[in-house]
Amino acid sequence: MCRIPIIAARSARLALLISAIATATACGDAAAPTGTNPVRTASQPDASTGRMSDSAMAVARSGGATLAGTDYNFYDVKVVPEGMAVTVFFKYTGNMTPILTVGSEPNVYAYIEGWAAGKSLGDGKWQARVPGLDPNKLYYFVLENLGGGKYGSQFKTLKRQVVVDVDWVQVDFDGDPGFPCGEIRVRTRVQADLWTAGYKYDSYTNEYGICSGYGQGFIGSDGKWTYTDWQDDFLYVTFTAMDRDACWAFHPMCGDFGSSSGDGFDVRPYGNQTFTIKTIGNVNATITGKVTVNYVP
Repeated sequence: MCRIPIIAARSARLALLISAIATATACGDAAAPTGTNPVRTASQPDASTGRMSDSAMAVARSGGATLAGTDYNFYDVKVVPEGMAVTVFFKYTGNMTPILTVGSEPNVYAYIEGWAAGKSLGDGKWQARVPGLDPNKLYYFVLENLGGGKYGSQFKTLKRQVVVDVDWVQVDFDGDPGFPCGEIRVRTRVQADLWTAGYKYDSYTNEYGICSGYGQGFIGSDGKWTYTDWQDDFLYVTFTAMDRDACWAFHPMCGDFGSSSGDGFDVRPYGNQTFTIKTIGNVNATITGKVTVNYVP
């Protein structure tokens, strides 16, 4: 176990840099300490793109002295944004461990969202990664060391794309006695939580003739719903199996129904999550499919 020295400093920004460098020095590059701000501040950043302006950099640098004539430089900086993180690759000359600090405003140190000590890759190449960010959001960052070298710029995290794909419905009972066959469609309602009234999205599949005890796969893109900028960390989906028996043409929602209770999915990680969900009510059905998460520009 490495010991982290307790160091006093005249400013919170300076203390952050000193402590992070001391940690990396005491524990080695493998420690690569990172930090996130547990309190998120609403961001209203400048919508401009490219490297941070000189005036914005002046704000970001406020509170710290810059040493004239230093040869501690950052160059060949490459920013790789993810959906909920950013990795910055760079070349660096200097003996002190560089620090990457990410903020939601140009005044980075007043609106810190996370920080990380740089990790040496050898041959003057470094990287630093800050997790815990929000998707599809503009952030600012500063690379800095106590020797005075600074580099500032900005980036935008990727959008979170969520796809709910219903691929099969098995009708256990369509609500009619005997050996019935119904006109079945599946209603898909999506929301970010279970305590907010209403649904963000409400969609229907096409109608299929399915007899009780049999199933049906959906054709083409039917039953596949794509949400291209899902901001919330969770998604809840409620399915309703609907049998249009003795229904008027101008009233597409009459008939027998059976609904699920609302199943939740953690949509922060990449990849697929399969589901098998049963409806309860006049129509008993088993609905299978998957929820797919991807991050896109």
